[in-house]
Amino acid sequence: MSSTRVFMTDKDLSERSVIRNIFPDATLLLCLFHTLRTFRREVTCEKMGITSGQQQLCLELLQRMAYAKSSDAYQSVYDTLVETASASVVQYFNRNWHGIRAEWVRCHALASGNLMNCTNNRLESINSKLKSVIDRYSTIEKFIDQLYIVLQSQHDDNSCLKSSNGIKKATPVVTAYRQLLTPYAFRHVDRHLVSSKHGSTDTSTHETTTTTCSCGFRQAMGLPCCHIFLMRRQQNLDLYDIELCSERWQRQYYQWHMAVTHGTTAGTQDKRAICQHRICNRISRAGHDKFRRSRNICVFRCNHSQTSA
Repeated sequence: MSSTRVFMTDKDLSERSVIRNIFPDATLLLCLFHTLRTFRREVTCEKMGITSGQQQLCLELLQRMAYAKSSDAYQSVYDTLVETASASVVQYFNRNWHGIRAEWVRCHALASGNLMNCTNNRLESINSKLKSVIDRYSTIEKFIDQLYIVLQSQHDDNSCLKSSNGIKKATPVVTAYRQLLTPYAFRHVDRHLVSSKHGSTDTSTHETTTTTCSCGFRQAMGLPCCHIFLMRRQQNLDLYDIELCSERWQRQYYQWHMAVTHGTTAGTQDKRAICQHRICNRISRAGHDKFRRSRNICVFRCNHSQTSA
């Protein structure tokens, strides 16, 4: 458990208290989606005694603070909020949010090493897929069986996407990073390599060495950024260095830790095929389409009943 660095939750105080007790060294972050939704729910004309124009201004300032790229940018918008917003809004914000800004403001979240995830949307997406396949009142044995089938199916889908990516002609450095990293991580590194080559990178705003950088990308992802690449170019150092890349982004780590199973039987393959079919059918089917299909089935059964009678 000591290797768990970051948790992201909504503002459930009981849940957060339990996490703090069990993982005292981990950083707790607030999901940005839930944070902004809470702002819209709490900062209303009725609750704060403000006009609709004042409400819109306050919500815009709160959103700007949430997406602030630096502490100075946050402070500047906060000062504007204090000067322009009503006392009720400022009091609410200071009591509930200003003191914990390190948990929801984007610049602070990146510095915690959140892998550039500021919301729980990915987890919610996976949860919806599980709910679409796993029966609600399954036994524990059936639940585990279906869970592993879904995870294996998702793993196979990801493998297909990786194998379908075209391999372009590249320099030795690009090739080395492509072979080292997962496709997702490589796309980030490749973009920063290009940025450092074209001279569009400014290192004066960050504390940068040939191996470290204070920028949000480096802190959040644990991957080499354009500032590091530029510094290494200027000192004629090799741009490829495995030590610059966090182990969790390396292909070997992914293949070892993320694979659900290392072998499957024919029966399991059949289950995966059924699972994939159910996922595609249930997720892609819109509400209108489901209504139309249900109606057609009912009409067919009624006609069949009349014919039989």
